[in-house]
Amino acid sequence: MKQWLIHRWWGLAALAVVLVFVASVSQRTLLITGTVLGSVVAFGAFTFAGIYAWRSLWKSTPAGRALMYTMICLGLFATQVSAGAWTTLIFEYEQGYPWRLEIRVAIYAAMVVTVIRLIQNLIRVQAGRA
Repeated sequence: MKQWLIHRWWGLAALAVVLVFVASVSQRTLLITGTVLGSVVAFGAFTFAGIYAWRSLWKSTPAGRALMYTMICLGLFATQVSAGAWTTLIFEYEQGYPWRLEIRVAIYAAMVVTVIRLIQNLIRVQAGRA
């Protein structure tokens, strides 16, 4: 069997497990699961950025800088989402932490700039002007 077909079947099986899990648990369990997963994403993104900053010459190419900025934005985004969910879970405070909306807007603005830079780099590389 082809390798890509095996991966496709694993993906479908994982999707089926997730759908069964989602359909059979309470909203609080889903909130806890999503919050933990968001925290893991934030940790992973910041870990990648730290290792990449320490062990690579990420500033030397536009693609390296774009990757670093993307991972930092992903980490900030996941941290912001997780922090809001943790404050809801632990303190049962519906609005989340103080300055949540202002921080969210700042992170989203940074993400917009990062995505625009990614698109510019992609177009430049594909045009052969790297």
